[in-house]
Amino acid sequence: MGITVLAVVLAFLVVAGVLYYNKVYKPSVQQAVQETTSYKAGGTEPQKSGKRTLVAKNSTVSVYVDGDFVIIDNDGTEEEFSDWNENFGKYDTQVYYADFNSDGSKDIIIVDDEGEGDIKSKRLYGLYVLTLKDEKSENTYKVSYTNSDNWLSNFNSIVTCSLNQLKIDPQIIQFVMDYNGVSVPLDADTGLAPEGTRAWYTETAKTENGENAKLKSVRLSDAYITYDEKTNSAEAQIYVYATYDGAAEQNVGIITTGIEIYNGNLDIKEKSVVYSANEDLAVAAPKR
Repeated sequence: MGITVLAVVLAFLVVAGVLYYNKVYKPSVQQAVQETTSYKAGGTEPQKSGKRTLVAKNSTVSVYVDGDFVIIDNDGTEEEFSDWNENFGKYDTQVYYADFNSDGSKDIIIVDDEGEGDIKSKRLYGLYVLTLKDEKSENTYKVSYTNSDNWLSNFNSIVTCSLNQLKIDPQIIQFVMDYNGVSVPLDADTGLAPEGTRAWYTETAKTENGENAKLKSVRLSDAYITYDEKTNSAEAQIYVYATYDGAAEQNVGIITTGIEIYNGNLDIKEKSVVYSANEDLAVAAPKR
């Protein structure tokens, strides 16, 4: 009899537990998740301070910051954005009005200083291009954006850069660029890239004893983005460094890439990747 009563009690508790989980605990968890995910990171939604600050202006477009919001005023028509860089407008911001994507309509181009880069004499800039959407869209503009981190990530997903110290002449290092995933075969005896490969040559750094330093690796700088109002074009420059054991790193050249809108995103312009060797260190290609 006691065993039967105990079994009945346990069965009741199990049923009650299931009911509690389904009707009380589970909805509470779901509600908590909904409440948590309904807010942005940091636990608060974007807020306005109630005071607009003008950060950039030209003859047609004015750019304001109000708390967490960026407000674009294009000849009296305003649109607000709350998901731009958190330090937007803090340093130096410039706005331009031109047909950036060559579709016949003028676009709003904004260049915003995002702070100091790894080269102390240069600043990092974010690039925003606002293009008109069709009339059926709720928002007036489609925003395309990139900055140093985004551009480097995009560049490295497309292009591979490599440096090697030549076996045939250790006082020369060789720089080669190619599409990501393409491995340039180097001659086992000389270290030279195959004939016909675009390669550039630089004098190897010297140790304190005047000997050729040992090459360690290639390092790419931050991406320095600029916009030229006269040519209505944007580009990014990436400085290439050779790092060594026993000597300071060298800036061996600069990679320049054009910027265009492709499929709604700011991307590398076709046939625009150019490498310029540092003239102070460049040497002639060795004889084969």
